[in-house]
Amino acid sequence: MATGLLRAGNLSACLRQEKASCPAIENIVLYELSGGVVAAAEKADEEQTIIVGAVLVNVYTEYIAFSEQSNQPLNTVLLSTQHKTIAMTAIGNLILCVVGTKDAPPGLLQNKMELLRNNLTPIFRALGY
Repeated sequence: MATGLLRAGNLSACLRQEKASCPAIENIVLYELSGGVVAAAEKADEEQTIIVGAVLVNVYTEYIAFSEQSNQPLNTVLLSTQHKTIAMTAIGNLILCVVGTKDAPPGLLQNKMELLRNNLTPIFRALGY
C-alpha cells in the first residue's frame, strides 16, 4: 500500500487535494535534501523549482543545525518573505514545504504541514526514507 501512494502521481494528487482545501496555500512541495522535487501540488518551471528547492532546503537545514547546536531542538521552520509565507518540516530524509500567499496565516500553514507530516511519515518510514 505504501508504494501505491508514490505510483502514477498519486502523491502529487494527494498534495493537490490538500492545497485545494485552502485558498491561502499556493503550493505544497516535497523536496529531497539535494533540492530535487519528489512531488508537488502544482508544477512550476523546472529550473526555478530546482533553485527554489535548493534554497529552501539549505535554509531549513541551517536553521535545524543551529537549533541543535544551541540545545533548542527545532523541527519546524516558518519563513515570511516579501511575496510568500512558507512552513517547512522534515519527513525522514525529505523536506515538506507548504507555500502560502504573503498574507497567509503562519498557523494555518503550520497546521496543514503538521497534518501532512503526521499522515505521510508512516508511509515514508515504511519505504525507508
